[in-house]
Amino acid sequence: MFAALVLSGTYLVAQVATSPHTVSQVVDFWVTNTEQLVVRAADAMPEGKYSFAPSNGEFSGVRTFAEQVKHLAAAALDENNMDDPMPSKGNRTRLLMLIDAVVHSSNHYGQMVEYLRMNNIVPPASR
Repeated sequence: MFAALVLSGTYLVAQVATSPHTVSQVVDFWVTNTEQLVVRAADAMPEGKYSFAPSNGEFSGVRTFAEQVKHLAAAALDENNMDDPMPSKGNRTRLLMLIDAVVHSSNHYGQMVEYLRMNNIVPPASR
């Protein structure tokens, strides 16, 4: 997995170094990558188990699998609105909020992977 991350990171750096990309293209790369992981994990969980949430130990009150999936919805971004401030978010820009959402989604994707494993399902990215 580490080698794949290094290679994909190297590939992106090589692409950026050889041809200029717009902010939208770079963000789209990461959103698409994250989306593929999350959607495949969501599809792997049987519909009847979407209400699953771990309850042993310190897990009281955590989101269900369905709530994890719903929490990861992303906002629209393009070259024209990326610098628009979002007053409800402390005037952070749309670009900053989307980058934060992509980074934050890794945390929730990790939780989804654990939920799959707790239900004896091998996450698609691990197969």
